[in-house]
Amino acid sequence: MKFRVLFIILLVLSLTLTGCGLPKDLKKEAETQNQQIMDQAMKIRERKVAFESFTKSNEFSKFASYAEREHWGEYFKEAQTLLNKSKTAYDQEVAPIVKNNKKDQVGELTVALAKVRAFLRTSNEFTEKVDKRIAFLKETMANAGAMVQKAEDDFSALNTRIEQSSIILEKAKADYPQKAEDINNRFAPIKKLAEETDTAMDKARNQLKKHTTEADADYAVLGDSCTAIGRNLSTEQSACAALEKRTGQLYHSYSKVLNDMRVDYFATVGRTSWDNNAEYDRDNDYIYPSRQVDEDTYELLAALPENTLLAGYRGNVYPAIDKIAWASLKINPTENMSSWDDEAQFWLSDLDAKFYHKYIMLEDGVKKETDWVPVDEDLFDQYEEALGMTILSKPYGMYEDEILSQATPPGMAYVDNPKYGEWQQDSSGRSFWHWYGQYAFFRTIMGGGYYYRGDYDRWNRNYRGRQPYYGTGSNTYGTNSPYGRKHYSGSYYGKSGGFSTQSPTVRGSGAAARGGGPGGAGK
Repeated sequence: MKFRVLFIILLVLSLTLTGCGLPKDLKKEAETQNQQIMDQAMKIRERKVAFESFTKSNEFSKFASYAEREHWGEYFKEAQTLLNKSKTAYDQEVAPIVKNNKKDQVGELTVALAKVRAFLRTSNEFTEKVDKRIAFLKETMANAGAMVQKAEDDFSALNTRIEQSSIILEKAKADYPQKAEDINNRFAPIKKLAEETDTAMDKARNQLKKHTTEADADYAVLGDSCTAIGRNLSTEQSACAALEKRTGQLYHSYSKVLNDMRVDYFATVGRTSWDNNAEYDRDNDYIYPSRQVDEDTYELLAALPENTLLAGYRGNVYPAIDKIAWASLKINPTENMSSWDDEAQFWLSDLDAKFYHKYIMLEDGVKKETDWVPVDEDLFDQYEEALGMTILSKPYGMYEDEILSQATPPGMAYVDNPKYGEWQQDSSGRSFWHWYGQYAFFRTIMGGGYYYRGDYDRWNRNYRGRQPYYGTGSNTYGTNSPYGRKHYSGSYYGKSGGFSTQSPTVRGSGAAARGGGPGGAGK
């Protein structure tokens, strides 16, 4: 019997220790890497011997100059150096961790294996470099004419692409002169690569001429030049497309005016019920469907101490909180309750709030109003003081990464942009901004007034792209400005008492007693 007990203990201990060790896949990779190191050492020796044998053959005479100029023999030395590094990393970092077999060293082992893997990969690249170079030069010698013709086609396609981009970019610079320097700077590397490609094409043509006249052609220069031209074409195509796409952003304009706000509040009530006549204690929990409540009820519930009892039940409901608040929850005390249970307590399971905005959108001169758009609480809080203001501005002549997301008086970010209007003078000689027809709705939103030069300069100089700006003096905007309270009194926000809120909401605090009853239920 003692031996059987001891066997079971040892078996459980063995299984426990096995479960605490390193994952099998990592240990397997470690074993594989050790074998790969040995295989790579053999591969280096074999490739080096094969190359040395090749240097003594008659065929090598065609490659001797390239081998000397490009130091082919050094490739094997570099491959061996990298292999030695992989071996050292394995012995000093991988092997000890595998030997320890501790689960908390998984991260260290993963990093160590990646390090060895990288050394092995690069070592193999150098090991194969000579064979790949010889194969490339052989192909170039055999197909020089076809390679150069392909390069000619790529060169022509590249130049055509550059010309197409130049036309598009020149137009953008003329339409938006303020972006000319930026466009030139971004186009400069593309033009430089085109110049390098032109030089590569000349080299390829010169070597092809020597090839066709049976002169001493440099096939490394010919082949590498043709390869570079194909690679440059791909790079140029991607770069031109990206720059044209970015430049195209200058021709797109949109704005978002916050036109209304709404918060829907929800409370979830839980119930614990029991049978006082039962022989054994037995509690039954039930979670009611979430109920939408008004802000006052939400605030009251959110402020309750942890484990507060909402109500009790024994034949009738006995609210422990404000009766009006309890009634607003519309709780049927016996809903889905066992017919045996004769007593219950009600507690707060969860609180939630959902946030919405309505916007006036202006996109490329076309105005539309949205329905309610769900937003997260952080965004709602960020713009709660910005009712009636522009909260997103992307004027013509700006890139997408220059979007203004700070609240501004309606359309302020579009002032001083000739695409939207012009400066005019009033009877007193003061400069004010006159909107073109399709953008005149900004003046309607701002209550029929005008932006004067001083208003715009103050925002542009001190606030633009840095912080919200609500105006100054009598010309102020936003939720709690005189204009905001008057103009948006009929909005959902205004009708639901948003303007009358005097203290910060506690909607984010929730209740402490969520997810379970207050305790102490039962007989």
